[in-house]
Amino acid sequence: MGLGVIRRSFGRIFVNLSRTEAYSLAKKIITELKFEIKEENPSKFYFEGKTKLSWTKNKFAEKFFILVKNGNAQSVIDIYYNGYGLTGPDSKVLITPFYKKLREKTVTNLDLETCLMDIEEENIIKSVDEVVYPDTSSSTQKREISGNNSNQDSVIDDPPQTLVQPIPISSMSSDGIISIEQMKHEIGLKHDQFKAQWDKNGVIQFKNQHIAILQRAFGAQVQFIIAYDQLTKEGYQLMAIDEGKSGSDATGGFTGGVNSYYYFQKMEYVR
Repeated sequence: MGLGVIRRSFGRIFVNLSRTEAYSLAKKIITELKFEIKEENPSKFYFEGKTKLSWTKNKFAEKFFILVKNGNAQSVIDIYYNGYGLTGPDSKVLITPFYKKLREKTVTNLDLETCLMDIEEENIIKSVDEVVYPDTSSSTQKREISGNNSNQDSVIDDPPQTLVQPIPISSMSSDGIISIEQMKHEIGLKHDQFKAQWDKNGVIQFKNQHIAILQRAFGAQVQFIIAYDQLTKEGYQLMAIDEGKSGSDATGGFTGGVNSYYYFQKMEYVR
């Protein structure tokens, strides 16, 4: 692990509440669990605090971060806890009690994922504005904790220590670079999300806040010009051109690229 990187237990809970509602509920749960809040930031939707110290139970006060993020049509509560066990995430001190309280108050089944994560505090805070999408591609590795939802006093079993296969996760470096392993993990997580936005046959094949891809298709020259003009106005810069597949007409009078692809990048993300 690099300088400033700490191994932490990580828990992620998907909840059908607005971000503001989830933040308020998280604060209430932290208070009920009698954990100490060192810092809270309602505008950024995160808490920083410490767990309880108990000499009789040989418990040490460990630092934690709880972030409430946008999750497309729902909210996501991410828990980063400095403590962990020899065999995996130590969820019993913070993650499991928090999960139980949250389930009692929402009276619903909640998806929970846990793993070990190596990450710097700086990068934890930076992640608060990301939008998190459920990983539908790994549903076989994820379990829903079920119970009697009609009775808030029903017994809720401890969730398994690991609900998704732990992977070696390295933190980003100070310049935002992540490891190959983490990049592969990101590809798996975001594959379905990006594919849903990909228009294979469209002039505008793909566009988000970082990149855009245009297709110069036969018979769609005007549409291509309009899209190119708009991207330029928004500050995207053409970075590469792929001439596409070669082809010819039936008489042999035309040869060259059938379609070509133009790759743009927003200038503020060009290093």
